[in-house]
Amino acid sequence: MLNILQFNANHCENAQDLALHVITTESLDVLLLSEPYCVPRNNGNWVTDESKTVAIVVNGNRLPIQRIRHRQTLGVVAADVGGTTIVSCYVSPQTGVPEFRSIMEKIDLIVRGCSRVLLAGDFNAMHLDWGSSRTCPKGLELLQLADNLGLVLLNKADCLPTFKGNRADTNRFPPSRPDVTFASSVISRLDPRDDSARGWRVPDVATLSDHRYVQYEVGESSPPTRDRAARRGQRPARVSKAGTRWKTSQFDSQLFGKALAMTGFARQVNSVESLVESLTSVCDETMSRVFPTQDHTGRPAYWWTPAIQAMIDNLSRKEQMTMRTIPPEEQLQTELLAARESLRKAIRLSKNEAFDRFLRSIREDVTGIFFRKVFHWFQGARSAPERDPAELRRIVDALFPVHPPVEWPDLGVGNMAPLRSIGLTELDQIAASMHPRKAPGLDGVPNAALTVALRQQPEPFRRVFQECLDMSCFPQPWKKQRLVLLPKPGKSPGEPSSFRPICLLDNTGKALERLLLNRLNEYIEDPESPQLSEQQFGFRRGRSTLQAIQQVVDAGRRALSLGRTNNRDRRCLMVVALDVRNAFNTASWQSIAEALQAKGVPVQLCRILQDYFADRELEYDTADGPVTRRVSAGVTQGSILGPTLWNIMYDGVLAVELPEGASIVGFADDLAILAAGTIPEHAAAIAEEAVAAVNNWMVQHKLSLAPEKTELLMISSKRSGYRNIPVNICGVEVRSKRSIRYLGVMLHDHLSWRPHVEMVADKALRVVRALRGIMRNHSGPQVSKRKLLAAVAASIIRYGAPVWTEATDLQWCRRILDRVQRLLAQGITSAFHSTSCEVAVVLAGELPYHLLAKEDARCYNRQQSSPDSSREAIRQEEKETSLQLWQQQWDDVAANNTSRYLRWAHRQVPDVRLWTGRKHGEVDFYLSQVLSGHAFVHEFLHVFGFAPSPDCPRCAGSVESVAHVMFECPRFADVRAEFLQGVGEHNLGSRLLESAEWWDRIQQAARRILSVLQEDWREEQQTLAAAEAAQPDPASSLPEDMAEAERRLLRRREVRNRSAQRRRQQQRQQRLGDFELVPAVLARAAANEAAEPTGEVEEEEVSPPVPPIPPRSRRLPPSPRTTEMRRRRRNYMQLQYRRRRRDGELGDVPQGRQRRGRIPTSAAELER
Repeated sequence: MLNILQFNANHCENAQDLALHVITTESLDVLLLSEPYCVPRNNGNWVTDESKTVAIVVNGNRLPIQRIRHRQTLGVVAADVGGTTIVSCYVSPQTGVPEFRSIMEKIDLIVRGCSRVLLAGDFNAMHLDWGSSRTCPKGLELLQLADNLGLVLLNKADCLPTFKGNRADTNRFPPSRPDVTFASSVISRLDPRDDSARGWRVPDVATLSDHRYVQYEVGESSPPTRDRAARRGQRPARVSKAGTRWKTSQFDSQLFGKALAMTGFARQVNSVESLVESLTSVCDETMSRVFPTQDHTGRPAYWWTPAIQAMIDNLSRKEQMTMRTIPPEEQLQTELLAARESLRKAIRLSKNEAFDRFLRSIREDVTGIFFRKVFHWFQGARSAPERDPAELRRIVDALFPVHPPVEWPDLGVGNMAPLRSIGLTELDQIAASMHPRKAPGLDGVPNAALTVALRQQPEPFRRVFQECLDMSCFPQPWKKQRLVLLPKPGKSPGEPSSFRPICLLDNTGKALERLLLNRLNEYIEDPESPQLSEQQFGFRRGRSTLQAIQQVVDAGRRALSLGRTNNRDRRCLMVVALDVRNAFNTASWQSIAEALQAKGVPVQLCRILQDYFADRELEYDTADGPVTRRVSAGVTQGSILGPTLWNIMYDGVLAVELPEGASIVGFADDLAILAAGTIPEHAAAIAEEAVAAVNNWMVQHKLSLAPEKTELLMISSKRSGYRNIPVNICGVEVRSKRSIRYLGVMLHDHLSWRPHVEMVADKALRVVRALRGIMRNHSGPQVSKRKLLAAVAASIIRYGAPVWTEATDLQWCRRILDRVQRLLAQGITSAFHSTSCEVAVVLAGELPYHLLAKEDARCYNRQQSSPDSSREAIRQEEKETSLQLWQQQWDDVAANNTSRYLRWAHRQVPDVRLWTGRKHGEVDFYLSQVLSGHAFVHEFLHVFGFAPSPDCPRCAGSVESVAHVMFECPRFADVRAEFLQGVGEHNLGSRLLESAEWWDRIQQAARRILSVLQEDWREEQQTLAAAEAAQPDPASSLPEDMAEAERRLLRRREVRNRSAQRRRQQQRQQRLGDFELVPAVLARAAANEAAEPTGEVEEEEVSPPVPPIPPRSRRLPPSPRTTEMRRRRRNYMQLQYRRRRRDGELGDVPQGRQRRGRIPTSAAELER
C-alpha cells in the first residue's frame, strides 16, 4: 500500500519545507507536488517534468523510484513507485481546451497498457462529480480520459475545498476543488457501501500555501506490523537480512586482543570453519550485534522545533476560525496574516540557527570527522534501496547473465612448479594494507578486528591458509558474496545499467585472495618475461591512466606534426573510444581458464583458481528476505583477484591482428583504437576494420560492445577540423565529434586543452560555491580546515595535469584557473570579493594552480625516468622549484602592477616561502583587510563608490587608509599603545612572522580597529538611505528646460524609428520584386509621414544645464536618485552628440562595421 500526499506549494519555500517534513514524520511514501519552490540537484528521490512545474517525490526512508516513464511534456511527469505507475500533473488555469485535450491524449499514451495507475494533480478542471460548482469542458475531457483508461474517481465531494481561495477577493478567487485523483480499480480501495474511496481526505491543517493537503492510500493493505508498532511507541519488528553485523563504534583494539588470548584463539583454530567461528565469538564478546528493523519512520526536518509545531497548530486554528466567518472579520484576517508571517520567520530563523550549530560543530571538531560532515551536508538525501523481489530479480538477471559450465583444460601438464610457502612477514604486510573502514562480507567481521587478529595471532591464519594452498582449494564459506546495488548519479532509475553492482566478500577470504594474487603476479608480472601486453595500463603496478592518455596524445601530436598531405604521411588520426557492455560481470570463466593455461601459470595455482570459481553464490536482500543466486560468469567487483583475472582474460583483445596503421590502448575494460590515415576517409576505413576485428574477438569471448556509448574523434592538422566522419560500429553509424572524453580528460581534434580546462573548472566551481557557504567571515571552520576542504577543488583541477600542463603557459588557461582559485582563496582568508587573485592566493598560502600543475608534471616525468627514486624527495625538490617560480611571479606582479593595494600587500608579505612555511597564525577577516588594503576605510570605500571622500573624518587633510588607521590616526591611539608598540608600516609583515605572540597582538588590534570602522560605515549607509528616502522624487522636480529637451529627444527617436521602418519596408519590397503594398498600409505610411515633426524643432533647441556625473556603486543596487541622474546624464550626452554632429564638429564618421573599426572607406567600397 502506498501512502500519498498531494499538494500544490504555489512556489512557496516554507510550504514545500512543511510538505517534505510531513511525509517524513508521518511515514508517507510519495509526495505529488505541484508548482514546487525549487528542485534539488542530483537527488534520486525527485522526478520532475522539464519545466519543473510538477514533481513526484518519494520518501527516501521507504521506497525508491523504480522507473521514469515520461517527463518531456510540460506539466506531466510519470514514474513507477512500488509497482504503481504514478502520473502527476499540473495544468495552469490559463490553459485552453485544445491544449488541455492534447495533454490528456499524451497521458493516455503514457499509461495505456499499465494495470496499476494513479492519476493525480492540480488540473484546474471543474466537474460536479468531484464537488465543483459547475462542469466545464476541461472537466469533461478529464472525466472522459479516466473512463477510457478504466480509472475510478477517489475524490469525495463533501470534503473541504482543496483550494482555499483568496479571502480578500472571494468573488474572483472563491474556494474550489482543482485537485483531482483517479486510480485503477485494483488499487483504488473503494468502500463497497457507498462506492467511495476509503482514506481520501483533506486535512484542515496549516500549509503556508493557498492549497490544502490531500492525503490517501492506494494499493493492497500492508501487513499490520509495518508501521503501527512505530506509531504506538513499540519496538519495530525485525526483518531478515543477509549476513551478520556488529556495532563497529564499540570496537576497541586492546579489548579485542585480550579477548583473543582469553578465548584460546590459537588452540581452537584448526580449520576454516573453526577460524570463522572463533572470530565470530570474539566479536560477540567485544561488540554488540546490529539487528535490522522494519522501522520506516523518519526524523523531523532539521529546522523543526516544538515551538514551530505550536505555531503551526495556532495557524491552523486561525485559518479554521477565518473560514467560519464569511466575509472574514478584519481582526481575524489581520491575526491570520500575522500568524502566517511569524511562522515563516520562525522557520527561517530555525534554519539559520541549525546552520550555525553545524558550523560550530565543524569548528570544534578535533577528530577529522568534519570532512565527512561537510560533504554529507551538501550531498543531500539518499535514495532508498530497491527491495521489490520482482524488480530486483529483473535487475540481477540483467547484470549477472548465465553462462554454460566451464570446461577447464587438462591440468595434468604444464608448469608444475610448487607455490612458495606463506610466511608471517607476508601476513603482517597484508594486515598493514587493510583499510579499517571497508565494508565486511556476510560474516560481518570488520577489517579492524581482522587486522588485530592477524598481528597478534598470525600463526592460526598461516596454518589455515597454507592448508588451502597445499590442498589446492578455496573454502566454500568465502565464495559467498553479498550484493549491493549503488545507483549511478544522473542515470535513469530502474535500468540495470543505472546501478553499479558491488559484491561484499568476507575479509578473511580477501586475505587469502591477496596471498594468491602475490603468487600469481610472480608469473604474470615477471620483469624478465611479462605475460601481459604493454598496451594494458589498468590494474597494474607502476601504470596509470596518465600513461594511457599520454599514448593517445602522443599519437595525435605525430599526426598534427605533419603538414600538407602528400598521399604518404598519415596526417589524420581517428580515435575510437570503445565501451564494453557490463564488462566485469560477463567475463567468461572459460576464457579465463584458457588464458591462465596459455600464459604458463603453475598448475597448482590453476587448480586453486578452478575451485575459486566453482559453486559461487550471490545473496541480496528483498522485502521477502534474502535471496541466493548461483553465479556462472564475471569477476567479482570488490574482490582482490578480480582485476588481475580480468587483465589475463582481456589480454587477448590487445593482441588481435589489426590493419596497418591501427593500434590499440587499453585501461581495464576501456579500449581506444588509434587509426592513422592519409585522409579522413582512409583513417575512418582503417578504424572501422579495426573495430570489426575487436568485435569478433568480443563475440567469441561472450562480450559485447556498446555502440551507443562509443565516441569518435578525428585529429588532423586541418585548421577547421573534420567533424561528422561516419564509422560503422556493430551495425550502428557513429559520427566523429569535435571533442570527446577519454579516461576523464577531454581530447580535442587539435589537442587544444581548452575544453578540458573549462570542464574541470566548471566542476571545481560547483564544489567551491558549495564550500563558500560554510566559509563565513565571522564563523565557520578554521583556516586549516578550510584549506583541507579546498584541496577537494584542487584535486579536481590537477587530474591529468602532466598531460595538459602545456596549456598553463597560455593566458586563457591561467584566467580560467584563477577564476576558481580566487573564490576559494577569498573564502579561506575571509577577504573582500574585490581582492585580486594574486593577493588572495598569497594570503591563503595556496600555490597557484598553474604552478601546481607544472609541479605535478615535473614530478611525474622524474618518476617515469627513475622509478626507484623516492617520491617524497622528488616532490620536496619540485616544491622548492615551485616556490621560487611563485616568488618571481609575485615580485614581477608587484613591480609591474599599478594597484596600490597589491604593492601594499607585497610590502607586508615580500617572501612567500617564509609566509607559507610559518608554523603559527591564521589569517582571519580583519587581518586579511590589513594585509590586502581592502578594508572598511574611506580610501577603499571611495574607490568603489561607497564613500563620498577618501579623507579621514577625524584627521583633516589625511587619507584614511589601512596604514593611517593602524599607525597614525589618533582615534585609535589606545589600541596602538596596548597592542602595537614597536610595530609600524615598515615592519608589520616581519612582526607577524616573528612569533605567535606578535601575531595575536596584531590580530587583536586589527579586530578592534576595523570592527569600529565597519560599524561607522554601516551607520553612514543607514543615514544616507534615510536621507534619500526623505528627499522628493527627482523626476517631479525637473527644470522646465530639461523637460522640454527630453520631450524633443523623444520626438527625434520617434522620427528615427519611423524612418527605419520605412527603410526596412523598401528593402523588403526590393527583395520580393514587383509587389504592391495594400492601400491601407500605404495610407497609414502617408499619414505617419504627414504627422512627422519638421526640422524646425531642432532650431529651437535651448542648451540644458549639464547634469552632474552620478556616483558609482558596484556592490549595492542604485537608488532611485542615482537612476534618475544616470538617465538625465545619458540624455544630455545624446543631445550634445546630435548637436555636434549637426554643426559638423565631429567630421566624417564611418558607418556600420567600419565605424567600430574606425577604418576609412576603401576605393573598391566607394565604387560598389
